[in-house]
Amino acid sequence: MHTVNQFLDTVQPAITFLTTHAILRYSLIVSILILLGVFFYLYYAQQQKTTEPIIDFQAIAGDDVNATQLDLAKAYLEMGQKTQAKTILRQTVKQGSKPHKNRARQLLKSL
Repeated sequence: MHTVNQFLDTVQPAITFLTTHAILRYSLIVSILILLGVFFYLYYAQQQKTTEPIIDFQAIAGDDVNATQLDLAKAYLEMGQKTQAKTILRQTVKQGSKPHKNRARQLLKSL
């Protein structure tokens, strides 16, 4: 709020000078309102930001999350990112169905 008061103190002489010039006065008022609108928009936009992306694997994968996880691990392997692929494959070995576990084990052995 301190910066708003400083801003108003800065424009006060300009407002006093422009009191005799209606067009300039209205232009200044509109400019001030636009600046205040931008200030509040930026302030509230900053308040709405989240720090962590929310990933809903069920919405992305549909009913077969493990098959999607295997596809994701394969994509990581194709990109040469073995650490990420291993993490996903180990998770699939723990939580997947029998066919998914077998495929995850095969991919882990190939690494």
